[in-house]
Amino acid sequence: MSEDDRAAKAARARAMLKKRQQQKTAGPSAAGDSRIASPSPPPSRSFTPANAESHHAPPPAPHATNGKDAGELFSSNGHSGSTAEPHWLSGLERVDTPGSPSLTSPPPSALVSPPITSAVPARPSSVGSGSIASPRPVHAAPTSPLAISAISDTELSGLRARIEEQAKVIHELEEQKRALEPAAERLSQVESQLQQASELLRSEQSKTERLQGFLEHAESDIEQLTNQLEEQKARIATLEADKNSTARSLQAAKSESQKTNALLQEERDKSVELEDIVGKLEQDIVRLQETLQQKDKSISSLQFEKAALNANLERLKSSEAKLHEAQASLANELANAKGKDARIEELETSLQELSTRAEQQQQTISLLVSEKNQLTATVERLQDAETRLEEMTSLFETERERAARLQTTVQDLTSQTQDATDRITQLTNSEKALTDKTRDLERDMHDLNGTAAQLRAQVEQYQRRARELEEQIESDDRAERLEAELQHTQDRAAELEFQVSKLTQAQSTLKNERDELEAKLQTLQQAEADWQSRHKEAENQHSSIQDQLASVSAERDDLLQQRSQLQSQVSERQSSLDELKQKLAQTTSELSTSVRVVQQAQAELKAATRRAEEAEKAQADLQKEGIGLMRSLDEMRPKIVELTDTKLELGEKIESLNKALRSRDDTIAQLEGTIDELRDKSAGTVAQLQELSNNIEKERSSSDEHASELQKAYSDLQNELREARASITSIESERSEYRSLAAQRAQEVDRLTASVQTYSEQLASFKKELDERTHAEDDAGEVLERTRAELEALRAELAAKDSEIERLQQSTVPEVPSSPSLDAEMLNAVRQQHALELSAAQSEIRHLETAVYEADARAHALQRQLAALEDQLAHTRAAAAAARTQRPASTAGRIVDHSDELRRASFGSARSGALARPLSPPSSFEGLSAETRHRRRVSLGMLKARIDSEAAAARVHPVGSSRASPALRAAALPTVVEPPGSVPGTPRAGSPHQQRKTQFLDDSHVFWCHSCRGDLVIL
Repeated sequence: MSEDDRAAKAARARAMLKKRQQQKTAGPSAAGDSRIASPSPPPSRSFTPANAESHHAPPPAPHATNGKDAGELFSSNGHSGSTAEPHWLSGLERVDTPGSPSLTSPPPSALVSPPITSAVPARPSSVGSGSIASPRPVHAAPTSPLAISAISDTELSGLRARIEEQAKVIHELEEQKRALEPAAERLSQVESQLQQASELLRSEQSKTERLQGFLEHAESDIEQLTNQLEEQKARIATLEADKNSTARSLQAAKSESQKTNALLQEERDKSVELEDIVGKLEQDIVRLQETLQQKDKSISSLQFEKAALNANLERLKSSEAKLHEAQASLANELANAKGKDARIEELETSLQELSTRAEQQQQTISLLVSEKNQLTATVERLQDAETRLEEMTSLFETERERAARLQTTVQDLTSQTQDATDRITQLTNSEKALTDKTRDLERDMHDLNGTAAQLRAQVEQYQRRARELEEQIESDDRAERLEAELQHTQDRAAELEFQVSKLTQAQSTLKNERDELEAKLQTLQQAEADWQSRHKEAENQHSSIQDQLASVSAERDDLLQQRSQLQSQVSERQSSLDELKQKLAQTTSELSTSVRVVQQAQAELKAATRRAEEAEKAQADLQKEGIGLMRSLDEMRPKIVELTDTKLELGEKIESLNKALRSRDDTIAQLEGTIDELRDKSAGTVAQLQELSNNIEKERSSSDEHASELQKAYSDLQNELREARASITSIESERSEYRSLAAQRAQEVDRLTASVQTYSEQLASFKKELDERTHAEDDAGEVLERTRAELEALRAELAAKDSEIERLQQSTVPEVPSSPSLDAEMLNAVRQQHALELSAAQSEIRHLETAVYEADARAHALQRQLAALEDQLAHTRAAAAAARTQRPASTAGRIVDHSDELRRASFGSARSGALARPLSPPSSFEGLSAETRHRRRVSLGMLKARIDSEAAAARVHPVGSSRASPALRAAALPTVVEPPGSVPGTPRAGSPHQQRKTQFLDDSHVFWCHSCRGDLVIL
């Protein structure tokens, strides 16, 4: 059963329930109107139009009130014994008619049924509220039920004929389907035959190829044996011609094999097309099966409707039996009524009095009925209000739960925002403290820079003074004491440098922490803004929900008040209704004796109305059956059209398949003809071979001597031919492989060219950065060399000045040694100032050395990265060149040369950049902590300073020239505080005059580094 049928049945059930409720509510009023009247003939009744029930559900079955007592007519349950004619008619759809003739005296025009112009209804376009609208037949005048039933029978017969035609069409389609099934089987057989034919064709092709090879060998044998009697040159020429002919025959065989392959491919394509057509046919068959299933469903629905109609007919038969029983009881009561005519005359007077009282009671009953209707309406409104109230309460509960959840989320958000604000305040405080620390550190750095500038100025002054005293100083007896002081100053400078490095590290860590705190602060601020926006949204939702809650609670209070009021009204009305029911029971007991007289007329009226209703029901049922049949016919028409279309499509597909089969048969016949021709040729060649073999056997006796040589030549040529064939096949396979490889290599070349471009761009950027670093390193090296030269000169001058000062002090010793002179104080002040300047200069030098070392490390890292990129680039280019080895040698040479030139240029640039600076080996500082690295650098710096001071002292002593130039003395000091593991003896750019250091081999010169245990350090 389809969904439309279910919806239609549900709509009919709803309409029946509504009509029964209306009859229940209107039962007392209709009963009063039809019963409480003088015994007069019943009023005239208009016929119901034929199509009044087409838009509604079928009318309810008549109330079986025929054998009951008259006291039940005025019972309080509302089910009256008589039919509620006015209400029943008011429930029907009105049709404009010229007049409604009475039942007793119909006009002559009513007995003649005019022609009915009813067109065949089209397919229903819309279905409203589950009921199916049917076209309304046009009536020129009201017709009698007999005429309408006759017309509906004719229409029913026509519809049945159409249904039979549709069934025939369906049967024909099923037969066509059955006829198409062997066609599908034939298609499968044809496909199997096609596969067998293709296999036979392949076998025949293999046979023909073998025969062709045999023929070629036979022809070559014939040509060789016929030319055996000729000279050797002629034999060689014929053998070469045979070789060329075999090559041509190979080409011909290849062309024929290509043709056969093309034919096979065409056959495969045709088989694929046939498979597609078969798949489409299967899909069409599945669609036909689906349509047949739909037809079966529609037929089952029609059968169900037919069963319903049969049930209605059975009900009508049962009602007719009841009608006969009622007529028999009516005859009995008529016999009893004749004896009671006298008593009726006595009761007429009392009936008139009771009629007046009944009219009054009828008025009260009508009022009560209206009040009851109002009460039922109010009860329905109350029920609707209660349902709405329940819905609102459920919504209220859900909103309350949602508000509670939102409140909890708001509390969580507030707590999180509070925590975030606390953290933000803490971070801001820590940021302020860090900014204060950084400001203090910057202030200290600024002060240190200022002191360094002052010390530079003082160093320049002392240099001038030292130059003046340089020529007078020759020797110094207190060199060890000055060396100790210098060592102390160096230690102090190292400590100061360590403190400065610590301060710089602390500053860098504080800056990093500050950056991290700023990033965290930004993220927290963003999170706080997000949470604030969410909090605002939650507050807005909470306020809107509270407003809705207030409105809902107000509506609930109003509804509760209305409910209480309506309940009070209902209780009052119920009490009054109970009183009226008691009065009504009393009146019904009084009227029961008088109503029996009126039952005769009512029985006649009931019989007449029942007949009319049964006729109308039969008419309505017939109309419904006709409408259902027309609807099913309308539903069947497009399906029949679809089936005919599918039939035509299947016919066209079958024709196309037949054409394809004919073309396939033609091709198979052609191939068979060619195979027969080849067989004939092979038979002829076999006969020729037999004849030739006989001739050869006859001639072989005379040509045994030459046979061995010819056999050798023949075997050689056969080997060459086999090798040529193998080489041809291998060349073809290699050609295909090379083509695939060429395509792959082309793709790889494109990819590698793109990667080469990217690598070249990266290489250019790295080269540019490396050049910038080398320039910066060269500049730093020049500055460092200048500062070292100046420092060496200052040290030499300082040593000379110290020696001169000591000599002058020794020469000018005062007589009273207890009182220190002003010169000694000045000397001490100068020494202290010199020590401070020296420590500042050393710290600056070490700072510059660390900068140079870091620049070297970056340069080395960049060089390593550049070398790795160059190796990768060279590897990719070598792979590309190896991939293109099969290409012309000129292109491969160009590619290799280009990569080599790039590599040479890159390494040349790296070497040219490295000429100006030493390539330090991998530092042993890697893998150490920052503190250990710093301590090792400081210790090595102190060790190197001691060695340099020893070397300077050795140069200052008269071992060499005391008048050495400052440049030569500056060459004794190293240029860079190299890390452990640096290459010894590598001169830096900018210090070409660096000489060989003196070696200290005695026991008094033992140098050690307290932070370099377990490591080899080369200075």
